[in-house]
Amino acid sequence: MKKLVLVLFLVCCFGSTYLYAAEYQTNAVAEQQDTVANQPYSTANQPSRKFASGIFSIGGGGFFPGGDLDNFDTGYNGAFSAGVTLGSFIGLGIDISYRENELKKQYHYDNKLSTVALDYLLYFQPNYWRVQPYLAFGFGLYFNHLDSWKGLELTENEGSAYGIVGKAGIRFFITENLFIGAYGKYFTNWQEIKYYYYNGYSFHEKDETINLGGLIGNVELGLKF
Repeated sequence: MKKLVLVLFLVCCFGSTYLYAAEYQTNAVAEQQDTVANQPYSTANQPSRKFASGIFSIGGGGFFPGGDLDNFDTGYNGAFSAGVTLGSFIGLGIDISYRENELKKQYHYDNKLSTVALDYLLYFQPNYWRVQPYLAFGFGLYFNHLDSWKGLELTENEGSAYGIVGKAGIRFFITENLFIGAYGKYFTNWQEIKYYYYNGYSFHEKDETINLGGLIGNVELGLKF
């Protein structure tokens, strides 16, 4: 329940930031129109730069497991990204994604990991360039489902986790508003698991924290407005 409240709080913070930026942009445009109204024709008709713009994109690609998942197979992921640019070089964003991969027939089990991820990111990017490379850093909240661990049955198959995120990519604007892009993302996903093991005499419950993170490589298609 606490995790859900935290997620809702962060979504509200992101939404309020976007609404504030949009209101700021509306006021800035109105002030600019008042200013350029009395300027010469050639100056008044120069294109203006927005302080804040919204960005939405969808994408997908491969999930390359790392951490404690080194022996898992390469998986897949799909993502929806939303963000707002602030000024010339800063942006805020959230990535919502689903990913899945498997480890087949270890200890006579098929083991599958699936994750719903919420990544909250701070972007550093040239917001007015046609080709926009960027770096982003932040943290993630993850909702994992893991069938088993090293052949041992888990007492709970589902759980929530957290991690750090680093992202690097590039966007190419085909038109003023439409872009294609590609990015890579590294993340950790620290999940606490519980399972029973046999020590030769009896079964005991054991707690362990494992890293279900790795690398993601995606292509995307998006709009800026």
